[in-house]
Amino acid sequence: VIRLRPDFAAPAFDDQVALGWSIVRDGSGGRPPLMWIPFIRDEEKSLYSAAAAVTYGCVAAMNMHVRDLETDGPRNAEIFRSTFEMGKRVSPYLAYARPVPWAALHVSERARNERLADRVQIWREVSAPVLGAFQVLKESHVPWVTLSDLALSQPLDPRTRLLVLPWPEELAGEQKDAVQHFEASGGRVIGLDPAAGWESMANKPALMKQMARTIQEQAGRPPIAIEGPSAMHAVCHEQLEQDRLTVCLANTWGWFRSSREPNPSLNEGASRPPALHGVTATFSKDFGRPRRVIEAVQGSELPLEETANGWRVSVPEFQIYACVVAEY
Repeated sequence: VIRLRPDFAAPAFDDQVALGWSIVRDGSGGRPPLMWIPFIRDEEKSLYSAAAAVTYGCVAAMNMHVRDLETDGPRNAEIFRSTFEMGKRVSPYLAYARPVPWAALHVSERARNERLADRVQIWREVSAPVLGAFQVLKESHVPWVTLSDLALSQPLDPRTRLLVLPWPEELAGEQKDAVQHFEASGGRVIGLDPAAGWESMANKPALMKQMARTIQEQAGRPPIAIEGPSAMHAVCHEQLEQDRLTVCLANTWGWFRSSREPNPSLNEGASRPPALHGVTATFSKDFGRPRRVIEAVQGSELPLEETANGWRVSVPEFQIYACVVAEY
């Protein structure tokens, strides 16, 4: 559809993937879905791919190239050694974890199904608003989850303070009741207009800016406030039994695609993104003072700085992935 309509705004590849992973994860109650990652043939792309999946609470199922064990075995060991080492370091802090549901984005199967007959309409009124709202949440680096139609028909998690509705006029009866109860409990609702032009390169930037401003004005500071480049992916997880909060940070991986055979138009000669520096994470004082905060990939303990809003740490510069763990 985007190729047929040059005026349509094409979302970044990694944003499309990240939204899809989030929907699958949240559809299973936040438990980690297994994501198959095929056709990886070098160490760097293996690390980027695994970091991306792990950041969004998924299990990275790295597909190894095995046609001849004698030759492919040693080569695979070299390609995936650092990836598995990273997994060993961060997995304990993500086992049995769930995403922090401060914000929730409704992704409606009903709205999609009612527009299936027209692929331009389904992109304009379903895919584009959801992707645009996701992009605002992602670039704001707030903790968020997705809600299906069934999930929105039930009481929301009491920790959710912000609800984004791309189709506020198309809610079913139980969904309306859930939204009313949410608002009566002090929650903030942002309703989008699916016909406002989220698909348009001309309109989307202004719509995103307005939504970001509304979040800041109405919802206030999230419990974990993350500062960093807009292209960075940041996902907050909690291990309630261990009294841990884990912030996964991934550099953009949209600069390449995995493909069965090398494809110069997709993943050859692409420029790597610059390393990320100046990233900070502030944990609300509502949690109390963390006993310690570590960066699990590099294995370093991070000094705490008390601010008016909480306890802030500066994340060491990283090229691909960082995993900040606050223990209470």
